[in-house]
Amino acid sequence: MKEIFELIRERKFKALFYKPTDNTLLQFLRYLFAGGGATVADWSVLYILRSLLSVQLYVSVAIAFCFGLCINYVLSKLFVFNGVSKKAGRTAEISVYLVTGLIGLGFTEGLMFVFCDLLNIYYMPSKIVTTALVLAWNFGSKKFILYREREKK
Repeated sequence: MKEIFELIRERKFKALFYKPTDNTLLQFLRYLFAGGGATVADWSVLYILRSLLSVQLYVSVAIAFCFGLCINYVLSKLFVFNGVSKKAGRTAEISVYLVTGLIGLGFTEGLMFVFCDLLNIYYMPSKIVTTALVLAWNFGSKKFILYREREKK
């Protein structure tokens, strides 16, 4: 927390958002911004598919989620986990993103079913709550599976 306040106080905004760091709190702050961009894309695609094109809800949710996941991957690589040692090569890295993304999609589809079908809540408020709940999984799975700090020898 001290590092974040120091960067803000010294107006080092480029360092706040781009300088490589292993600080989990700073990475999470960056992830909120990167995830925000991905979320806007996800929600926009969901709305277009469902409301404008009348695509079935769970198909729309899956397509929108995958679109957001791709945006999240690029933004996370550029801003969140840039310069962080990863535990695996590029193929393994993409595989981890895909597997954790599929698990996140499963959480998303399950929560959307609960909110929309069981609780009869409209799909966009359901998606907003679902996004907030799945956020922890999305960040944690990348941080602690793929980008955790290697043990020092």
